[in-house]
Amino acid sequence: MALFLILIVDHHWGSFALPRRLSCLIFQRMRLIPIHIQIIGNEIALKWNDEKESYLHFEKLRRACPCAGCGGEPDVMGHVIRPQVTYTPASFVLKSYQIIGGYALQPVWQDGHSSGLYSFDFLRRLTLGDVPA
Repeated sequence: MALFLILIVDHHWGSFALPRRLSCLIFQRMRLIPIHIQIIGNEIALKWNDEKESYLHFEKLRRACPCAGCGGEPDVMGHVIRPQVTYTPASFVLKSYQIIGGYALQPVWQDGHSSGLYSFDFLRRLTLGDVPA
């Protein structure tokens, strides 16, 4: 979560004293969270707290799974080893989902896969096409 700090300093030079007034204004970037989630056919619909709506097809959601078993994980040298993932028709059927810790969505797929935690920022980027599926 990003914080932006703006310092406004007002110097008033008195005859013998240097009174200072320091005002700090802290602006916090609005954290993106879905306020409503609904399953519509083969898509998940998300309404965000910035009033925008997003729709993700189940297949795109599953193929973008960020877990280590699907997307790979870096070795000690930082090289990402991507596993060969095979899918079945059940891989693209969403059985259920839950919200984890107020920051992520965890889908449970009909094929039993459920280790992917999709952060809300990642989900939003995925719906905007900013993340390759």
